[in-house]
Amino acid sequence: MFTTVNQSVDPANMRLEAKSKKIGKYVLLGTLGKGKFKVKKALDVTSSKLVALKLFRKSEYEHKPNYEQEKCAYSKLKHKNTLRMLDSFEDFYYINTEGTMKRFNVLVLEYATKGDLFSYIEKTKAFDERTTRNIFSQAVEGLQHVHDQGYAHLDLKLENIYFDQDYSVKIADFDLARPMTGKDFNPRRIGSVNYMAPEILEDKNFNGVKVDTFALGVLLFCLASSKLPFVSAKGNDPWFKYIKNQDYETFWDLHERRGIRFPTALKNLITAMLSYDPQRRPTLAAIKNSAWMKGEYLTPNEYRDEMDRRFSQI
Repeated sequence: MFTTVNQSVDPANMRLEAKSKKIGKYVLLGTLGKGKFKVKKALDVTSSKLVALKLFRKSEYEHKPNYEQEKCAYSKLKHKNTLRMLDSFEDFYYINTEGTMKRFNVLVLEYATKGDLFSYIEKTKAFDERTTRNIFSQAVEGLQHVHDQGYAHLDLKLENIYFDQDYSVKIADFDLARPMTGKDFNPRRIGSVNYMAPEILEDKNFNGVKVDTFALGVLLFCLASSKLPFVSAKGNDPWFKYIKNQDYETFWDLHERRGIRFPTALKNLITAMLSYDPQRRPTLAAIKNSAWMKGEYLTPNEYRDEMDRRFSQI
């Protein structure tokens, strides 16, 4: 499907390569997900292992920064709770059935066998408290590693959390990730609107760690309820306006009317993570030491059985 091109290459040979559905040693098996970048499931014929190929359309300007940023971020990450980059290729050309040539850069990524977190929530609804704690604690560990390597993710959401064969959490999709220099980021609408911190929506300078903490708070709420805590973190949002005004009792009362009932320790943790003031949001270390995080976890066997049960439904 793809081939490296130089001016001496015969276009007829490129079309033959297209028919073979190959990128070098990788045989394409299908499309994964629906993001802005194409992601292909593929087989590495040299190792017989499945991989994911993330394709970045390359024109004079299009997506080159995203490719370079994500490649650089992945090169720094080596943790059990972050997805691994296995390889990368540049300047692969594809000729479609109409004869149109397109050029791509490609990241070869670890294949997340057990899918993404959004699919579990969508198909099997909220997790019980112990399972939520198992999953969330892994996400915190992965994000801590990202921050320790000097990066902010800036697009944490259910769709960017994956599971490997053993249901270990894998944080992925670093095309918006940026290195942190100790200074605030300049104003820019970055991320996914349901998870965006209020300072981003208000076009203020923002701290990447605090933005990630806010998104992690939204993710925790979703894990435990299968619902969003608000539509967006704006002062006129029917739910978030109470957080902005520090009227947390009304915020939780409104959600209880929706049938969402969290234990006090979990409400306290989420409330802190979703604080309107970024400086009031806890550090990841404080999150790990919070009362709710010290609660009961599933055993490894219980965790696998629960996740197997849910995986069978998606």
